[in-house]
Amino acid sequence: MKTHLFVYGTLMLDNVVTALTQKKFARQPARLDGFVRYGVRNQVYPGIVSKPGESTEGVLFSEIDDEAMGIFDWFEGDQYTRITVDVSTNAGTVAAEVYVFCTDHLSELTHEPWDYQRFLKLHAKEYVARVSEIG
Repeated sequence: MKTHLFVYGTLMLDNVVTALTQKKFARQPARLDGFVRYGVRNQVYPGIVSKPGESTEGVLFSEIDDEAMGIFDWFEGDQYTRITVDVSTNAGTVAAEVYVFCTDHLSELTHEPWDYQRFLKLHAKEYVARVSEIG
């Protein structure tokens, strides 16, 4: 079964997705309302949690196959759980899967906003290289 996947952190980088899955997926900008993105302590990646009135910008990938979703599930690990949400795109609202931070791990969040541009500038090159080694 093919599905849509909303991503909001390191998976927004095509190089990370390709290193993990050996595939490229159609993508478009999207927004998830009702969730906020925070940094994770001692990590360069974020997590999102439900927070009314907030929204998180990200990317919507289309036509993700079961094999790739299994890889993403493995990559996200036990800090995240995958749920179905509605995301907004320029074409309208789309149902998609998203990885949200598990309640068991909430103490690991910094409660400071995670900045994608800062990640790109300071950490992306090293992060892509590290993912390429495991992918």
